[in-house]
Amino acid sequence: PKTKAALTRYQTMNGLTASGALGAATIAEFESDLKANPAVDTGDEVVPYTFWSKETTENLLRYYGPVGENQVKIDTPYRMVLAWDTDTVLNKITCHKKVADSLYTALENVSYLYSEADIIKHGFHLFGGSLNVRKIRGGNRWSTHSWGIAIDIDPARNGLHASWDEAYLGKPECRDFVDCFKQEGWYSLGLEKDYDAMHFQASVS
Repeated sequence: PKTKAALTRYQTMNGLTASGALGAATIAEFESDLKANPAVDTGDEVVPYTFWSKETTENLLRYYGPVGENQVKIDTPYRMVLAWDTDTVLNKITCHKKVADSLYTALENVSYLYSEADIIKHGFHLFGGSLNVRKIRGGNRWSTHSWGIAIDIDPARNGLHASWDEAYLGKPECRDFVDCFKQEGWYSLGLEKDYDAMHFQASVS
């Protein structure tokens, strides 16, 4: 059942007939993704980041389409607030339709693993942004936020220039939170690149 559900979601995200069966079209699409996005070796295990496109403008445009388009809204599985205005409760998150189910699943799993009090304590409820059509800081290419395929969490304690060891999300008690995204193939810049710890994206950097 889990395999069929995963296949159905993959087919839906890639514009295929959502049958849950591994047919020729699904195999061809998956092989294309594998060629474009090789697995990432993190040292102690190989993580199948092949599920999402690699972070080049060409690949992102091919896989996700034009920036700012194909957006949907998902419910927040637990109570979230704007990081810069904690009096504003967030009920919906705007993201690309291809990552919507995956993002919801990652956040939903967080709600299963952590109590409401612990979610607040660790800042998992502090939403720092998702869709934001802009260029990367100090560069000319589009940010992954431009496609709505990234999310920032608790920016104040997980800054752009903070190392993973310095970031709050790098603490052992936050490991399960990070793993919820990792299990969905979302790439943590803090964990993998040692900067911008707030940032998780459905693309391999």
